[in-house]
Formats: sequence, C-alpha cells, structure tokens
Amino acid sequence: MRERRMRGLDLSHWNSITPKRIRSAGFEFVIIKATEGVSFRDPSFDDMYIEVKSWNNCHPDNLIHLGCYHYLLATTIAEAKAEAEFFINSIKGLAFDMPVFVDVEQSEIFETGNAEEITRVFCETVEKAGYWAGFYTYYSEWFYSLEDRFTGWLACWSDEKPVNVDCGIWQFTSSWEIDGKCFDANDCYIDYPAEIRAKGLNGLQAFPADVNRDGEVNTADLVSEMKAISNGDSDSRFDVNGDGAVDTKDLIKIMKEVSK
Repeated sequence: MRERRMRGLDLSHWNSITPKRIRSAGFEFVIIKATEGVSFRDPSFDDMYIEVKSWNNCHPDNLIHLGCYHYLLATTIAEAKAEAEFFINSIKGLAFDMPVFVDVEQSEIFETGNAEEITRVFCETVEKAGYWAGFYTYYSEWFYSLEDRFTGWLACWSDEKPVNVDCGIWQFTSSWEIDGKCFDANDCYIDYPAEIRAKGLNGLQAFPADVNRDGEVNTADLVSEMKAISNGDSDSRFDVNGDGAVDTKDLIKIMKEVSK
C-alpha cells in the first residue's frame, strides 16, 4: 500500500480559509473548485487561486501545492465533452502542480448506466489539452478500471483507507474542523508536483533539474541531488534524466544545466 506523502483540503465558495491558516493547520495542498456544468465558474476560484500563488511566491520553502476541479452534470458523452471544453477554457493560462479533476457524484450520472464512459471522455479531453487529469467519486464498481488510466480521488469517509483501492488521493472525512468550520480533508499518496513539473503539464514548464523545487536550477539542486544519491533516495524527482535510477548520471545532468 502507498504511503501518505501529504495532506490537503478541497475548497469552494462554500468554505474559505487563508493560505497562512492552511499551512498552520498542517495542510500542504488544496484542490479548488473552478467550474460546474457549461457555464458556472465558482465565484471564489480566482481569489483563492491568486491568494495561494501569492503565498507560494513569498514562502518558497512552505508551499501550498495547488489543483482544481470541475463539478460534472453531464449525462451524455456529448455533454461530457462540452463540460470538459468549458473547464479547459476556464483554467487556460493558469498553472497547477496537482492534478485537475472531474467531480463525479450526481445521482443522475450514475443512473445513466454509463458513468464510467462519461468520466473517461471528460478526462481524455482534459488530458489532450495538456493536463494531468483525474476523477473524484465515492466508491464505485468502475473505480479500478479508471484508476489504471487516470488519477483516482476516492471519497470514503472512514478511519482507515479502503484496503482494496489503491487511489492517488483519499478523502477520508468531510468534518475536519478548523476555527469552527468543517472541511473535507484528503491524504495524497503520489508526488504529483514532481511528476507534473517533470512532464511539463498543467501549464508548468518542464524543469526536471530543479530538484529542490525552488523555481530555478542552481548549486542548491546539486547539493540536494548529492544528498539524495548518498541517502539512496529513490524519489522520482531526483531521477532527472528519467532512466529509472537516482545516480551520478542525474548529478551530471544538473551540472550541465547549472553551467549553461
């Protein structure tokens, strides 16, 4: 079973919290609602996006990793494509180091008997536009087949992660209290920021040699890489040349980048 890498919140106009409070409460990522259907843009999305980005610019050593999601209403393939295009257009020009998700929970979608294909088409459309696509849902019989293809974000409110689902993100409660407000809390099991940055997805420039994720390639990355090699760290972000191993070849590649 995957080990937890970080813990985060999902947010919309129904709940608000400052970046400072997010970090002081022990959370390291947020996934913000961006859109719904083919015309609704969450009224708090732009402000929350700007606030998190501003926080990250001022606190590079205390980042809040950022993703977003679309709330799905589609009950046909054609509607799924239309909603995906609206979502893509709504987040165009923005950058996210967490996946972008489609939230599939409306009963009308499941009643079609075609929820899996509707979700797949949405994710494929988003993926083709250059994003790391994922889907959010509560436990369903088709979670396995889509999790093999896209990032799965599972809502299953319990004290223990379901042993039969190896999801990328697990929403384990809807009642995490911060300052008298209840939030959805989520555990993440994949280093999405490193993977997304390395692949140049979600509006981010591919920058694999920036192993310490401070936004530039310099001697600090050489030090980080040397420590990783010395400690036998197999984290994918240190595999700069993408050959599946963390070794001196990666160090040499960073040295070449630094000397440019």
